[in-house]
Amino acid sequence: MVNYSTMKTILGPKIWSDPDFEDLSSEAKLIVFWLLTSASRDNAGIVRISNKRIAFECSINDVNKYLDEAMQSGSFVKYKDRIWIKNWITKQIGVGGSLIKNNMLKSVLKCVEESPVKLQELIIEEYPILKELKEKQTPSQGASKGVARDKERKGKERKGKDIIYNNDNIIKEPISEKMPANKIEAFCAKLAKLYGSNLNAITPESKRILWDRGITKKEEDRVLLFVKKHRAGKLKDEHPIATTANRALINIGDLIERAFACNVGDLGYKKTKPKPLPVIKVDDTPLTEEQKAELKEIQLKIKKGKL
Repeated sequence: MVNYSTMKTILGPKIWSDPDFEDLSSEAKLIVFWLLTSASRDNAGIVRISNKRIAFECSINDVNKYLDEAMQSGSFVKYKDRIWIKNWITKQIGVGGSLIKNNMLKSVLKCVEESPVKLQELIIEEYPILKELKEKQTPSQGASKGVARDKERKGKERKGKDIIYNNDNIIKEPISEKMPANKIEAFCAKLAKLYGSNLNAITPESKRILWDRGITKKEEDRVLLFVKKHRAGKLKDEHPIATTANRALINIGDLIERAFACNVGDLGYKKTKPKPLPVIKVDDTPLTEEQKAELKEIQLKIKKGKL
């Protein structure tokens, strides 16, 4: 499972004076920026690449040529369909003490563990602190085998859960409940229809981003209404949105925020009516002479301050 990044890219003006970057062609520089800002980059700086996607998003024909040029800068490691940005962890999270204290470190380790073994070895060699953290998280060798088997049995008994085994055969379960596949497909189909695009044009990577983030029924309705009105030209004061359903899914979090920030009108939810106040019945039965006398006596006491 790919853990797409929740971390924003930090880019500064120093990149323009970096000799490795400076000597690159315009096309190779564009690929570097794509790698740094790609939606398929995880928190460890590992990017799952696709030549077709790079060609489409960067408008570059000979992707292999310029990708190889970018790799020769020494700032990246390419292994099969993955590229690791070597200084990503240092630049984005920190080094030494600041790296150890950073609450993103566990997330980085998780991304590293889900990468190919050869890439794992390279990253851990570069950042030994990840190896130390991994050893702390691994149960001690002296743990009872019976306990391990019991954990495995209990994990398998849980229905509707994905069970993933790591190299130590320790069960790890998803942190939170994710959207069922049929709901993802249904939402993607509705979004594609609004954009007038083919459902098949939505990539698995984009669906994975939606799956990782999740979306509530209220958020779904709001986004669909927002996109519908925006594309119909009814939200003229709003900034442009993604031009395709696939691009919209890549930035689904931002799209949801914009949909709720914009006044798109009534979504058709039932409004809760306030409960009516209880009716107080007034007793208009005439007072008896005895009650009148008692009331008069009370009024006199109040007047004299005796009550």
